[in-house]
Amino acid sequence: MKLPEDFDFTQSNLQDYVDCPYRFYLRYILHTKWPALVVDDAIDFEKRGQTGARFHRLIQQYLLGVPQDRLAALADADPNPDIALWWEDFLRHVPPWLAGDRFVETILTTHLGGYRLLAKYDLILVDEDQLNIFDWKTSQKRPRKDWLLERVQSRLYPFILTRAGTTLKNSSDIHADQISMNYWLAPHPETPVTLPYSQKAYEVDQAYFMGL
Repeated sequence: MKLPEDFDFTQSNLQDYVDCPYRFYLRYILHTKWPALVVDDAIDFEKRGQTGARFHRLIQQYLLGVPQDRLAALADADPNPDIALWWEDFLRHVPPWLAGDRFVETILTTHLGGYRLLAKYDLILVDEDQLNIFDWKTSQKRPRKDWLLERVQSRLYPFILTRAGTTLKNSSDIHADQISMNYWLAPHPETPVTLPYSQKAYEVDQAYFMGL
């Protein structure tokens, strides 16, 4: 069995393949439900995912201009008290970094090897000659920078932006050196992780994704 011609490769399904090709085969070719998550408590894992999704929606609405008092009320009313704390930290630390044109929850695509690569960005900031990708994370443990550098998301998002970002910048050309990938970690609000991109990284990633 083969993948359908209209299959979209994303950071999620590519990471599945990198982590476990058999899992990719079951999920995306056989469409078989993968066995239960190997975590200490699958219910808690799911709850953390739902909490993260609600926090993402708050930031999305803020970036789209919803009044802060309305969002603060939603954060305070959330059943998870972490949301209110994260929200206060977000407002305290992140807005000064948000200079430039904002592209919120934006989807970009490009083609490689006859297939389509797709990325959905939490936020892209376009400021003069810089394109800054922001991604919001709510996991309690602070990831190591070297671990983040190897994640598919850290490679795919700037790769696609290099190839498809001209639609945002109204420019005929974008250089990989203009791009950075920024992770803001809600439990560690003062120390975001910034991963600059480069032409060399772009060329390495192109070969990497072709190989996948």
